[in-house]
Amino acid sequence: MTKTGRNDPCPCGSDKKYKKCCLRPEDDIAPVGVYRLPFGAVTDTYPGDLILKDIYKKSKEFRNFYDSEKGKLPSRIFWLKANPAIATSLSYCIGQKGKFVRLTTKGKTDYLLILDNIPPKVEDIVTIAHELMHCIVFDESYPGVGVANTKDIPYENQRANAVIAAKLTSMLHDILVDSRLLNYGFDYNDLLKAKYLGHIRSYKGESEASLDRINTLLTLFEFVLANLQGKMILGEDKTYSNQYRDDFKEIFPNIAKEGDILIDMIELIGYDTPDKVKALLQEIMEKYGLVEGFVLEQEMIT
Repeated sequence: MTKTGRNDPCPCGSDKKYKKCCLRPEDDIAPVGVYRLPFGAVTDTYPGDLILKDIYKKSKEFRNFYDSEKGKLPSRIFWLKANPAIATSLSYCIGQKGKFVRLTTKGKTDYLLILDNIPPKVEDIVTIAHELMHCIVFDESYPGVGVANTKDIPYENQRANAVIAAKLTSMLHDILVDSRLLNYGFDYNDLLKAKYLGHIRSYKGESEASLDRINTLLTLFEFVLANLQGKMILGEDKTYSNQYRDDFKEIFPNIAKEGDILIDMIELIGYDTPDKVKALLQEIMEKYGLVEGFVLEQEMIT
């Protein structure tokens, strides 16, 4: 069967060109190259200009954001569609909508933007803006936590350390990114409320006694970020954030207490400059014993 070209008459008989009628968006955004992932797997890359053109037309908030910030975006952004190889090599959870990854190899830095959907859906627009702002934040020299490459630490421990490092970095970078995007009119309310519900559902049946050290830290950092986001996004409407806090405290009372201490420290120091984020990360790493196997750096995965 011959493939219908973009400028051919549409097979539906409308007398319009195929590109103006029944051409599906996914047929219009085809792979343009390949990218070699860590550990050797190869995946398709997609044209960012077409992806951005599509969502630019659909969202006034995204137009405001992109028109203002596009000059700050790094040039080496590779757009990838989620698949099992990406999930394995870049710790991506298919279904999370999107993720930004920064990789540095032999002095060359690549920015990877992974999406579940290419072309993206309307409900993915906030996620895309969020991940693009991550690119900008890292390019502005905001530090993150990475994992030291050492043969003295077993591979399983290094993987666990990488998860902790990413969660700690996200705790500070996400709140910084969200604070900037709110200036462009993006509405986070429904996303945050869904996040609260998802967290509490996932915690059902758990207790502090059932969590090991790794999961205790991950749960702590999730609690801190969720509360900082609630204060910033929901404003005076504390109904959902208070319910989340009450439900969380019932399950993890001591983690909640420790989280409130950490929130006070973050709010006292602030996170609006690279130096403040560096100071916070150093203090948190020391406080929770994240020293051996961890490094404060920028070349890492978020």
